[in-house]
Amino acid sequence: ERIKVTASGIEVTGEVQGDTLNIDGNADISGTLDVGAINSDGIVTINPGASAVGTIKLRRNTTGDNTIVGDIDFNTTAAQGTDDRIALIRAQTSAGDGSNRGGQMNLYTRQSGSANFNTTTYKKDGNWVFPGEVEASSLDINGGADITGATTVHNNVTINKGQGSSALTINSAGNGGWTQYSSTNDGI
Repeated sequence: ERIKVTASGIEVTGEVQGDTLNIDGNADISGTLDVGAINSDGIVTINPGASAVGTIKLRRNTTGDNTIVGDIDFNTTAAQGTDDRIALIRAQTSAGDGSNRGGQMNLYTRQSGSANFNTTTYKKDGNWVFPGEVEASSLDINGGADITGATTVHNNVTINKGQGSSALTINSAGNGGWTQYSSTNDGI
């Protein structure tokens, strides 16, 4: 018996094949669901329960460099022009060769009143690239800092010196430099 009518609906043993499927209520699929495209006016929820992890895999098998593997778009009709994306997360291949490519992630946000996007890149070597200002309530750098350009400090600066190292070094382009060692107790 391949089709059986029960009090709660229909039970089918084997495969159900058709040109379209329209379900007005919930769907409970206990196996793997392979979908070519999802068109939804609502919310997609992935909830595998308390003992598993919800995972979305975007796969594109490619050996090319700087090739887009997947995008997650955030769309609204309030965006400028005909492109209705206001934000985008993009993963793409980066460097290496056809069998050991690295990856990078780009975050795009649309500029207000413009069709252009700001881009922030998390590179394959673990470095973030920010196109503009980075704003934070505090900054703790556990390593060297290389600042190119003018730096303005609006409050106190404390420099803690390690043993045998300079507390402060000021280099000038023309007339040599000046080094202040905290052990001399000299003021600046």
